[in-house]
Amino acid sequence: MEIKRKIVVVGDGGCGKTSLLTLYTTNEFSEHYTPTVFDTCYKEVLIEDKTVFLTMWDTAGEEDYDRLRPLSYSNTNIVLICFAIDNPTSLKNVKYKWYPEIQHFLPHVHYFLVGTKQDLRSSKCKNQVSYCSGYKMSKKIRADGYMECSSKLSLGVRAVFEDSLKLSFLPKRRANLFNCTIL
Repeated sequence: MEIKRKIVVVGDGGCGKTSLLTLYTTNEFSEHYTPTVFDTCYKEVLIEDKTVFLTMWDTAGEEDYDRLRPLSYSNTNIVLICFAIDNPTSLKNVKYKWYPEIQHFLPHVHYFLVGTKQDLRSSKCKNQVSYCSGYKMSKKIRADGYMECSSKLSLGVRAVFEDSLKLSFLPKRRANLFNCTIL
C-alpha cells in the first residue's frame, strides 16, 4: 500500500522556510535569498517502518500572496508554522497571522511550530527569540509540538520532518471550538 503525505510550510518571508526544505530534500544550503511564490519538493522517507511518499509545499509569506496561499492547502496532512529566531516579529505573526489562517483553512490538520535559524541565537544579536518564548507560543496556539533547527548548520532539520510526519498517522485534530462566535 502506497502512503502519501503532504506537508505545507508557512511563515513570514525570509524566515527560513525554503532553506529548511532545500536542506531536507537535497542536503544543500544556500546563503542567497530568493523569495518564493510557491514551490513543491518531493522525498521518499521511511517513518516507523513505513515508506512514505512526501510532498512538501513551500509557500509565500509575503502579504501580496495572502489570497493565493490557501490554494496550496488542499489535501494537507501536516503544517509547519515557521518563525525566525532572529526575528521576534515573525513569532508575533505566528499568533496574529499564521495560526488564525491555519485554523480557518485547515482546522483538523496537525501542525508544528518551528523556530528556524537556531544558529543565530549564539551570535551577538540582541533582538532574538528565546527557546522559552517559542515554546510558550506553541502552547498558546495549541501546536502539536515545538522544535528549533538550523538549516545552515544542518541541526534538527530531519527531526522536524520525521516528528511531524509521525503525527500524520494519528487521527485528525478536532476543530478548535474556542474561537466560536455566537451572533
